[in-house]
Amino acid sequence: MDRLVGTASDRVVAELLGITPGAVRSRRRQRGLVNHKGPAPPAYRWRDEDLALLGTMSDAALAAQLGIRTQQVRGQRTRRGIAAYHQRTPFVWTAAKRRQLGTKPDSQLAKAWGTTTTIVYNQRRALGIPSPFRNTRFTWTPELEALLGKENDHTVARIAGTTYQTVAAHRQRLGIPAARPKAPVIRWTKTMIKAMATADNATLARRWGLSPSAIRLKRLELGIPPIHPPVRRLRWTPQQVALLGSDTDCAIASRLGVTVGTIIKHRIRRNIPAFRPPTPPFPWTPQAESLLGTMSDCALARTLKTTNTVIRARRTLLGIPTFKPQPVQWTEPMRDLLGVLPDEDVAMRLDLSLTAVRKERRIWKIPPAKR
Repeated sequence: MDRLVGTASDRVVAELLGITPGAVRSRRRQRGLVNHKGPAPPAYRWRDEDLALLGTMSDAALAAQLGIRTQQVRGQRTRRGIAAYHQRTPFVWTAAKRRQLGTKPDSQLAKAWGTTTTIVYNQRRALGIPSPFRNTRFTWTPELEALLGKENDHTVARIAGTTYQTVAAHRQRLGIPAARPKAPVIRWTKTMIKAMATADNATLARRWGLSPSAIRLKRLELGIPPIHPPVRRLRWTPQQVALLGSDTDCAIASRLGVTVGTIIKHRIRRNIPAFRPPTPPFPWTPQAESLLGTMSDCALARTLKTTNTVIRARRTLLGIPTFKPQPVQWTEPMRDLLGVLPDEDVAMRLDLSLTAVRKERRIWKIPPAKR
């Protein structure tokens, strides 16, 4: 194990030794070794229009658009102090959805509606609807218990029709250790070891039906130097240079028979921007522009079926300030409900946010209502 730790990623070493990545990571740290990392990504020359996109979309989406890696976008955004992009779309509750609360587990309703279990749980609690599925205990049979420790918890959960947390808790309660994946036993012959000195890892992996990582680690264990496959050096012609930036890097690499990294390196060296598919401009009408600033950009984007970036750019271009909701005008009948009903019920009855109700109750030092 000590000979392999640090020569490849923790996951690859764990897979070969048949242990967990955590055990490999712990042993690597005890020996003071750093985690094995791949080659550093090529440098990218940031343009002003690229920098303007930081924080307007996720780092992964911007990386795919620019044809670079996600860590390059994250590093540039962090160095400039730009916050990460978080798109939060409020969940819209309808009367039909509220009637289904409590009829099925919160997790099943959340999955069917495309939201989180927490949102469904909070809404059900706010309406005072009990969950008949909360205290339902799973019944274990001898046949299912016989699978514990022999199959992994996820497989047993799928067979039993329950969650893997329930399986793991019951297995730990019985003192049964978790099933460990068995590493494949490779019988290395003299012919295979002799072939390592004449062919590269990828070629041998295809020939023997193994992974290149297994061959590379065996080569390191025996001290056999690696064999690098012949690199095809592309002699760039004016026609091939004209292809750069006209399509995605993957498509051009497949067309020319080279790697994507080669395309990215030569495109950046020639200051050619990554391919961006043309997007049709949003058809702005006087009626649509009149809605700018009357509601949040997210709400207007959902209404007009476009993106927040399009709304924000148009509003900024026209000099329209951001929408700011008007403060709630509290009346005496509205305040009489504070402390009498739970804050959730008051928020639903007055069509206000839960934060606004709690803030007003605390201003007047009214204790919360007891359920």
